[in-house]
Amino acid sequence: MPLRAPKPPPVMTVSVIIPCYDAEPYVAQTIGSVLEQTRQADEVIVVDDGSTDRSVEVVRRFGDRVRLLTGRNGGASPTRNKGVAHSTGDALMFLDADDVVGPTALEALVEGLRQRPGAIAACPWFRLEQEDGLWVKKPASCAPRRAGQDPLAGWLTGWYHPPCSVIWSRKAFETVGQWDGRGGPNDDGHVMMQALSRGVPLVLTERGEAFYRRLRPVDAPSVSSQRLTRPGLEARLWVLEQVAQTLEHEGRLRDYRLFLDEALERLAWESGDAHPEVAERTVQAARQYAAYPWTRTRRRIERRLRRLLARKRSQPAAAPSSEIRYGLDALTA
Repeated sequence: MPLRAPKPPPVMTVSVIIPCYDAEPYVAQTIGSVLEQTRQADEVIVVDDGSTDRSVEVVRRFGDRVRLLTGRNGGASPTRNKGVAHSTGDALMFLDADDVVGPTALEALVEGLRQRPGAIAACPWFRLEQEDGLWVKKPASCAPRRAGQDPLAGWLTGWYHPPCSVIWSRKAFETVGQWDGRGGPNDDGHVMMQALSRGVPLVLTERGEAFYRRLRPVDAPSVSSQRLTRPGLEARLWVLEQVAQTLEHEGRLRDYRLFLDEALERLAWESGDAHPEVAERTVQAARQYAAYPWTRTRRRIERRLRRLLARKRSQPAAAPSSEIRYGLDALTA
């Protein structure tokens, strides 16, 4: 009896969701970089959040290659959720309207999901910084993942991948349910750590590349500057508390207490004298969720931060800067 040929894997469809608010200078390149992919997206959805500039006009120039949803949604998280509600793909990418993907990003990320159905995949990422009027490639701006750390432990201690470098299987995203705006400047960290806390695997690809654009405060509000305001600090504390509660519910808190301790310590130190009430709430969270009651001094925290900075300085030197032009040649007339 002749052997039957194995069934080919089911075709995976991909939805790229681009939340947009006042991104007129950048959104055309973002969309263009998606349209240049070696593995095309099955749908590209731009969700505008009531832009006051010409963003909508720029998006409409792409015609039926892009689906445009307009309205006032109230921030990045509700805007992304609206995109999910209107999407049909088996896999979801959340690409901010000023970021860029290299031409093989989707191909590499989809291959990663094929290796682990129901997972999340992430490709290498870099920063886009303006230098002499050009947007150039710079190294990723996060701490390296330490030896022996799994993705969740790494995320808690400063390693991460921005949304532009990540693709979600719909199954993985449904374990979280939606983006929650209460995460503030760390809303992407919240949604990712919630998934990882529930045991969703993360596949890291060696191919593909994504570019997170670092805007100057004069161009747009800085996420890093928001992190140190009282609302930003409170949002970051809320994220850590939510992760701890999920881990406790999943019976996995014991494995991550040390990493939670480090994350909460850093948050208390950054709260400093400017927001002592946030620091005190952070101490209380550490007593409840961290490895042991809070006993460390500012001096010990400062020593730890110096070690982290020394480790970062010891990383290999970056290659010379090069201008990133992905997406620019795909603009419509």
